Amino acid sequence: MCDRYGITDRTLARWLRDNRLNFPPARVVNTRRYFDLAELEAWERSRAAVRREAA
Repeated sequence: MCDRYGITDRTLARWLRDNRLNFPPARVVNTRRYFDLAELEAWERSRAAVRREAA
């Protein structure tokens, strides 16, 4: 996940806590976090739309 977005693990933890970002929740299995690819792609599209509207 960190490689995908070029962020640190700490930043990912902040994104997960910040409800304003609406970042998809992780599923935790044996202390590892897993994310649904479709949810991530939908989040990316929504962020791109927000950036287009702001420009």
